[in-house]
Amino acid sequence: MPVFFAEKALVGSDLNLRENVYIITTSDFSDFPGLIKKVTEEKPETPVSEEFYDILLMPGFVNAHTHIGDSVAKDLGYGAELEDIVGPQGLKFKVFEKIDRKDLVEGMRDTVFEMLASGITTFADFRESGFFGLELLKETVKDLPIKTVALGRPSNSLEDSVKVLDMGDGFGLPSVYQYSKGELQTLSKVCLNKGKLLAIHVLETRDNSSNSKAALGDELKQVLRFLKKPSFLVHLTHANPDQLRRVAELGIGVVCCPRGNAYFGVGFPPVAEMLEAGIKPGLGTDNVISCSANMFSETEFLIRGSRLFEKKVLDPKEVLKMATVYGGTVLRRDVGVIREGAGADFILIDLKAPNIKHSSDIYRGLTLRASPKNVKQVFISGREVKDF
Repeated sequence: MPVFFAEKALVGSDLNLRENVYIITTSDFSDFPGLIKKVTEEKPETPVSEEFYDILLMPGFVNAHTHIGDSVAKDLGYGAELEDIVGPQGLKFKVFEKIDRKDLVEGMRDTVFEMLASGITTFADFRESGFFGLELLKETVKDLPIKTVALGRPSNSLEDSVKVLDMGDGFGLPSVYQYSKGELQTLSKVCLNKGKLLAIHVLETRDNSSNSKAALGDELKQVLRFLKKPSFLVHLTHANPDQLRRVAELGIGVVCCPRGNAYFGVGFPPVAEMLEAGIKPGLGTDNVISCSANMFSETEFLIRGSRLFEKKVLDPKEVLKMATVYGGTVLRRDVGVIREGAGADFILIDLKAPNIKHSSDIYRGLTLRASPKNVKQVFISGREVKDF
């Protein structure tokens, strides 16, 4: 069984900094390969496979919300409104109608390579275009080591929607307003019966929280009414304190996408209020059309933006948990954490790199100053990822 030694490591759900740690993983010949069997400071009898000095071993990032089909249309419609770019009749869907399948897959693979190079070991994709869209995603990642949570988008046909659910890990719905009450109830029932994830965009824009179509809080009320208990909600950019408390009480997961919100000019997520309410949100880089798939950029923007727009000072350690531990929890996967039983997915950060070498706090350095160039190695399921 592979054994790794790290001079410094971020261990457990609280990302505690520990020194001289041995991480024992399960081998390919075990019943559950690619998992962490034990984390200890006692040297095991088993020979050590690799030793890491002047390096920080930390969990791989969990990118909990993406749309990687946008990879072929980066920066399209810059400065336009959200609905005009990614809405049902938006510019990106017009691109999808014209572009070749091969080019779509190539663009999506490029984004996966970018994620691997920047230390993302798990990502969740909201896959548009029904069954066809899921086929593209499966083709994209079929020979790549990254862990993928595929959330398909239901089509007009219930039969096709069931095929989408059977092929993927759940449904990723765009908005409660794009479906009838009956459709929402049916989709929810089918999803729950199959034990799959059910996620939806909620309160992303101010319009969805306060216009004539949706009185304040109405969108969230409809989601909770017709989808029973969804697995997680994406955005909540314009949620008020009462709504956040309600989501926390129900134990529903949340994923925030601050850079995506900023690109489309729709607002800034109230992350500090979420944490105060007891929500432990994950982080996502959202549409590739608007943002690079880079979690370092996401954490930095979140911390600086919270101070500027919300007048709140976030704990960098808590933000790092959002990018790792909390993302795994939201997706209901044992990833994004170094602990016994979790996936052996970790990345190595060069602590001697000039941009983070003299940081007064390791969590501040990682969230405010680190970048993909500081990722020296990536391991997924106990195996080093190469050639990304």
